[in-house]
Amino acid sequence: MKRRHAVLLGCALSLAAAAPAAAAAEITIGTDETGLNPIWSPATVTIAPGDSVRWNLTSVAAPPLKHDVASITVAGHDSWSFEATYPAPEGRFTFTAPGRYRFYCRFHSSGTTGMAGTVVVGNPPPAPLPPLSEQKFANDAGPVTVLETGGLDTTRPKLSGVRVRRAARGARIRFRVSERSLVTVRFRRGGKIVRTVKLNAAGSYHGTLRAARRLRAGRYRVTLQAEDLAGNRSGLRTARLALR
Repeated sequence: MKRRHAVLLGCALSLAAAAPAAAAAEITIGTDETGLNPIWSPATVTIAPGDSVRWNLTSVAAPPLKHDVASITVAGHDSWSFEATYPAPEGRFTFTAPGRYRFYCRFHSSGTTGMAGTVVVGNPPPAPLPPLSEQKFANDAGPVTVLETGGLDTTRPKLSGVRVRRAARGARIRFRVSERSLVTVRFRRGGKIVRTVKLNAAGSYHGTLRAARRLRAGRYRVTLQAEDLAGNRSGLRTARLALR
């Protein structure tokens, strides 16, 4: 019985020694030009260290598109690139170290968007999280109310009916603005701005500016300008004011 076990064990060891090592694999990545913009197909592949990736750069478009492959530099890893010529040769690269390798076509990508892809080698650690300013949170998916955005509203607010009169407790001011705006009122004397007042107004406005009580007696040139929520500014409106 012992002799039989020894013979079987010897046969098993011989078969194990004779078994060939697992051959390195090779995966092919082609181009998909059926959409509006070309993409890699597949765009992401997972391989083991020692495996290779082959890029088939042949274009089927009419006239043919020009493709190439370049790597995004990864610290501690090799970089590579394959220039596209006609007919386009196949590019091949063997990956020996675990990691995530980004590649792209320099003619149809900005490097991280467009015709870009990823080769995942082995079981690398997860990619670091983006900064908090770039992360999406649950409440980001809620409805967004846009009040007014620069670039959408290009209409300037209009100021009209501007009147400024002396009052016992300052200066009485009246005007009309065509939309919700911040109206800046400046009192000028001798070419210099001596007082500035900002008013949040919409439609007709009339009130007393008590800040004018601290102005010295004399003649003033009063200018008004409105700025809406989108940053559009009205033209300047001018009035005269005499204080005693």
